[in-house]
Amino acid sequence: MDYLEEQRQFWDEFADEYYEIQQESFTTIVEDVAQYLLETNCLPCQLFVDIAGGYGKYLPAIAPYVNQYLLVDFSANMLKQATHTNDNVQYIQCDQQTFCANSNPDQYDLVFSAMNPALNTLQ
Repeated sequence: MDYLEEQRQFWDEFADEYYEIQQESFTTIVEDVAQYLLETNCLPCQLFVDIAGGYGKYLPAIAPYVNQYLLVDFSANMLKQATHTNDNVQYIQCDQQTFCANSNPDQYDLVFSAMNPALNTLQ
């Protein structure tokens, strides 16, 4: 089994527990990030991509400010945890390398990723 498949399997198995842990958090980081994106005029926007977005932690705070929100994650079980049901949300099960390789980066207004260990360079 390759590394990517090991990671996908880990997150599929950990998804329920991770979601429960996150629901107990009392931090305001989601609202703080959304407010920062508004203050810096990154929001509102047309097409927003949340890479490695998991269960959609940022969805409720950001979706109202975008026409279309793409939640991309390689874990099917993490995406199943997403409970935000706006018509402007599209769930995409895909690893980020494949998603980026099959996307035109100029088509997105904002590509966002929080706590993504796979990103180690700006490019």
